[in-house]
Amino acid sequence: MMKDDIYIYFDSNIFQYMKNQPADIFWSDFIRVFNTLKRKYKFPLSYAHLRDLALSPIPSFDTGDIVHLNNITEHNYILEDLSIIQQDLNAFYDKEEIKGTFFKRQDDNKTNSIKEIINKNKSSDMLLKELIYFLPLNISNPNVYKEFRVIIQKMKKDFNKNSTIDVGGDLFKNLLPLLDFLISQDVSCSSFKDALNIIMSFNEANKEIDYKQIEAGYFLLDFNQKMRDKITNGNTINNMLVDVAHLCYARKAKYYVTADKKHFEKSKFLFECLDIKVQVISPKEFLSKFNVL
Repeated sequence: MMKDDIYIYFDSNIFQYMKNQPADIFWSDFIRVFNTLKRKYKFPLSYAHLRDLALSPIPSFDTGDIVHLNNITEHNYILEDLSIIQQDLNAFYDKEEIKGTFFKRQDDNKTNSIKEIINKNKSSDMLLKELIYFLPLNISNPNVYKEFRVIIQKMKKDFNKNSTIDVGGDLFKNLLPLLDFLISQDVSCSSFKDALNIIMSFNEANKEIDYKQIEAGYFLLDFNQKMRDKITNGNTINNMLVDVAHLCYARKAKYYVTADKKHFEKSKFLFECLDIKVQVISPKEFLSKFNVL
C-alpha cells in the first residue's frame, strides 16, 4: 500500500516537457517509467505549480495545462503542512488572484538606482533605512536586483574605504563572514552556514528547517558570484520565489526532479548543507535510476 508521505516532487519544467514532448524518445521513456512509479509514489502538485502557471506569458498554458496536470498527477495536491489531498485545480486556480501575490514591477523611468541612494547617504543607518524602503518596491526590476547584487558584493572590497559609506561600525564588522561568502569562488557548506546564520539572526526561525531558512539560503546562494542565476525580464525575483516555494514543498520528498541546471545546482547544495534528506536529481538521473522497472 502506498503511504501518503512517500512522494516524488517534480519541478514545473518536468510536467511541461512531459506534456509538450511525449513523442521524444527520452520523454516517452520518462513517461513510461513515471506511470509505473505511480503505483508506489505520489507525484503531487502544489501552490508553487499554480504560481508558475500564473507567471507564464502563454495564454493557452492556463486551460490546457490545468487539465494535463490534473490528469497526470491523479489530482494529488500537497498542502503547506506537506499533507497530500485529492484536489481539482480548476476549483481554485485564479490566475489574477495569484498574480496579485507577486512583486509588482515599478516604472523604470520612476526608479532611482541603488547607487544614487548610496551616494546621497554617507551614514550607514540612513542608507539601511532607505534601502529597506526602496528594495521591496523595486526588487522585481531585473536591473535593480542585478545592481543590488553587485553593490552588496562590492561592499567587502570597499570595507576599509570611506569613498562609499561609513562601514566602520560593529554592524558591518559582524557581517564580514556574510560578505566573504558573497565574493567567494570556493563555496563550502561551512562558509555558507556561517553566512546563513548571520541572516537568520535577524529572523525568528524554528529549530526545524522552515520556509524562512530555505528562502534565505536560496537567495544567499544567488548573491554569491559563483552560484548566482541569470536575471532577465523572463527570470525575475518572482520566478526565484516560486523556485523557493518548490523547494519547501519538496523538502520531505524522496526525490526532487528539475531540468533547470542552475536551480538544480543551488537546490542540491542547499539541501545537502541544511541536511535535508531529499535527493535532487535531473530527468536523466531519474530515468537512469528507475528505468530498470
